[in-house]
Amino acid sequence: MTPKRHSLKDSPLLMAVEKSDVPAVTRCLAEGWSANTLDLDGNTPLLRAAFLGKVPLLSLLLKEGVDVAHANDIGYTALHFAAQEGHVGVARALLAAGAPVDAPDQHGNTALFRAVYAEQAELVACLLAAGADPERRNRHDVSPRELADNLGFECF
Repeated sequence: MTPKRHSLKDSPLLMAVEKSDVPAVTRCLAEGWSANTLDLDGNTPLLRAAFLGKVPLLSLLLKEGVDVAHANDIGYTALHFAAQEGHVGVARALLAAGAPVDAPDQHGNTALFRAVYAEQAELVACLLAAGADPERRNRHDVSPRELADNLGFECF
């Protein structure tokens, strides 16, 4: 059975995450809302917190045992969002919690590819230190290292 998806309007948990309201998120979890609740695009509260760069929210959700490898409808994990948005603290917390460093999205792009594309040098270094593969090719046969070369982004 496919899990029910929620809009921000019908999920107090998703709305609380969107507002970065840690006490409200805590209340929602205590009231029985699942930390793995899905929004209309397949994002969990963890993915939304990673996109927003909210380490306190992320820490709370990680304590709830959320799926750090969950991918939304386009294959983005929380680590993809952290990488693309430049949230180094979020990326470090996700990696420490066991997030897969080289998970591909629907185009075969990893978090490292997203960090290179967004020219996030500190995140590139963080992901490389965690074992990200700079030679892993996406579905268009481009690696993060080649992307960096094409952009003139010196990060390797």
